[in-house]
Amino acid sequence: MQIARRALSRFLKNREVSFVLQNNLDTVVKLSNLTHQTNLTNTRLLSMIVPTPEQLEIIARCEQTIGIEFADKSLLLAALTHSSGAVTSLHSNERLEFLGDAILGFAVCRFLFNKYPEWNEGELTKVKSAVVSGQTCGSWARELELEKVIIVGKGVTQSGDLPQSMLADAFEAIVAAIFLDRGLEPAIAFLDPMIDTQVDLVQQCSVAKNFKSALQHFSQREFAMAPTYLILDQQGPDHDKSFFIAAKIGSREFEPAWGKSKKEAEQRAAGNALTALGLVAAETTDDLVDDLDSGN
Repeated sequence: MQIARRALSRFLKNREVSFVLQNNLDTVVKLSNLTHQTNLTNTRLLSMIVPTPEQLEIIARCEQTIGIEFADKSLLLAALTHSSGAVTSLHSNERLEFLGDAILGFAVCRFLFNKYPEWNEGELTKVKSAVVSGQTCGSWARELELEKVIIVGKGVTQSGDLPQSMLADAFEAIVAAIFLDRGLEPAIAFLDPMIDTQVDLVQQCSVAKNFKSALQHFSQREFAMAPTYLILDQQGPDHDKSFFIAAKIGSREFEPAWGKSKKEAEQRAAGNALTALGLVAAETTDDLVDDLDSGN
């Protein structure tokens, strides 16, 4: 009887959390079943554009960066082409970004579902929301230096740095291009190491509520240096002083924050840095601010 109860309990638990995967899974499975037809359509549409020697160089550079060689170069060309630099919207990365978003959502859901069988639906959803964000995708795009290979119109080029949203769209479009060219598993294999690192950082922040520790871990791993904290201002008497502090990694200084002590201001400044880097969602830092304000 006890064995039957345990089996029933495991079944109900799986039923409870399994619907987290459903929306993304339905989308990906349906699209996977249509991959052959989709590739034929893409080939017809994209073959209208013959890559220039300069574009072929960009494609090769991107392939080397992401470690994947495409059979259909036109897919990667489309993934890297912003609408401002495309002949028509169908030759830009807009459609691929739409598909890549669904694949990324599914990949994160599957990763969390498999790695954390003890988590309920609420815990899975909370971490997924922190991982699947435009800021995260933009951060991954910068790590891959996609800003050097994205094809844009002259007006965008003249405006300076590419916006985070454009980088995020290109990253998701590349995910879709990998899926269409190589299949679902290679696309997920491309994403899983980044998802693993991101989930680890989210865990450090949300469980330990220690943004300084998370920023230190990230900075040392990615840049082989520790972040520093700059006191930009301080106000109030010695017994009740507030501090205005900014986190800095190398030459990059992040948005500063006020705190009722150096420790509190540094925690908030580290949270701002993690948010700017796309490593945590803004809602996560808001939770810490609420805890600090309430004295927890």
